[in-house]
Amino acid sequence: RQLDNPSTVASWSNSQERFNSYEQGPDQYHKILLDPPTGAGYAIVLDTSGSMDEDDNNRIDRAKEALTNLFACGRIVEQDMVGLFTYNGCYVNQTVPFTKELSQVQAAVDRAGANGGTPLAQSIIVAADSLAEQNIERGVMIVVTDGADSCNGSVPQALALAREKVESIRRRLIR
Repeated sequence: RQLDNPSTVASWSNSQERFNSYEQGPDQYHKILLDPPTGAGYAIVLDTSGSMDEDDNNRIDRAKEALTNLFACGRIVEQDMVGLFTYNGCYVNQTVPFTKELSQVQAAVDRAGANGGTPLAQSIIVAADSLAEQNIERGVMIVVTDGADSCNGSVPQALALAREKVESIRRRLIR
């Protein structure tokens, strides 16, 4: 499922210190993007923390499959730029710099393994900053994760900073 609505706030549960997932009930915060603009920039954050490989749920393989399906569905077109961000311990790596070569991103997704912490807040900030550097009119951040930040970051603060970054980009483009 490709979900996007930049005017809404992600559903964050302070009591559980995690995002409320779509599978736990109706998603009242996002809309399905039926007609994405061309020439967009997609910052994809793939959770590669250790919890993605715990127990029998095999979350990392399901996350990879979801991204593979996204790439195959034709929503991301050749004019779009895609960057991939993954984790290494409590650090965020831009595993694939923004590119129009979706095959490079797919290959990196296929190679991704799971271990270490979950710098979820930091990844949101890094992805938003990198997206802003692309000077594109339409940016989309896709975060594929199973849980909360485990590296002492504040996801609500990261979302607020990302939102401010988006607003400053809009103001810059309008002038």
